[in-house]
Amino acid sequence: MSEIAVILSAIFLGILTGVLPGVGPTLIVLMLMPVLFQLDLISLFLFYVILISTSQYYGSVSAIIYGVTGEVSSLPAVRHGHPLYLSGRGSETLALTSTASFIASLLGISIIAVAQHYSEFFVLFFKQSVLLSIYIVVL
Repeated sequence: MSEIAVILSAIFLGILTGVLPGVGPTLIVLMLMPVLFQLDLISLFLFYVILISTSQYYGSVSAIIYGVTGEVSSLPAVRHGHPLYLSGRGSETLALTSTASFIASLLGISIIAVAQHYSEFFVLFFKQSVLLSIYIVVL
């Protein structure tokens, strides 16, 4: 599967999991496990990072507007964002949430891209299982 298809499917599924309360990224990953086994390591990390960041952002949107937590990461948005929304500062809260989510996603994808670029260097000194552990720590 190409990286573009992985990115687009992760964005769509992240929006879906963020908007629907009770459906989390873990459930999506478990449901798609047979498909995800066919991806290479970098595509799998791209899918997971984009799925998590997109679902957290859209989960925060519903938490800020409606005051309903869809997952644990939406709890600060309900506690702090929903009162701001009710006081008339909803657009500012949503703008700050989207900016923070965008920056965090770019940072995570950039770190993975750098780790992929230097993965040949790590393979020379570490076993494959240690390399996978390094990727997980970077994620």
